[in-house]
Amino acid sequence: PSLIGMVRKDWASQNSIALSWQEPDYPKGLILDYEIKYYEK
Repeated sequence: PSLIGMVRKDWASQNSIALSWQEPDYPKGLILDYEIKYYEK
């Protein structure tokens, strides 16, 4: 599929964050889930 749109931070706390984004323009089928990766520096 094509890339998603800009990722937005809806809210954040000390232990959690809520993100949202637009689905890809050309998904090439049904999107069942997304994978989010987090890395600490």
